[in-house]
Amino acid sequence: MLFRSGSDVPGHSAAAARLAAAVKDVPTGTAWTHPYVTLNEVQATFEQAIQTLQTDGAFETAVSTADVYAKVAAAGRDREKRAEVLAAWAEAVQKQGGDFQSRFTTAANEFVSLATKPDLPATVRVDRLHRAAKLFLSAGDRPAHRETLAQLVKMPDLPEIGRAHV
Repeated sequence: MLFRSGSDVPGHSAAAARLAAAVKDVPTGTAWTHPYVTLNEVQATFEQAIQTLQTDGAFETAVSTADVYAKVAAAGRDREKRAEVLAAWAEAVQKQGGDFQSRFTTAANEFVSLATKPDLPATVRVDRLHRAAKLFLSAGDRPAHRETLAQLVKMPDLPEIGRAHV
């Protein structure tokens, strides 16, 4: 794998650039075909890259890597990883006393959007809406927080475990 534990931000960033270059000619939404590397291996490498860059605090590179991941990711998985990075970035900026609200809001909106995808199991929709509600609250956007909670409780197939989160 390209990404090993340890804080080698320049090395990890360079590896992410090589990973992006490796898939740059792959048309988005087409079937992956490669004689030596499976789609699962490419997806796992992207996810490891995004997580490693996030852990390194290289948030901008992690977001751009998640954007490139869209070429080979399972439906919506790139956006979920992007939202997770934005949330972690917002937390880091908040700890430093910077302007964090917009990143929390962007991440929350991404989770709300992902929760509306058709054919999702109720547990996935609950998880995404719950995460969005927490992020809106962290952003200080109480109206969006309340609206997201209202969406949660209106779900006709909300499992009992989801009701406990609300």
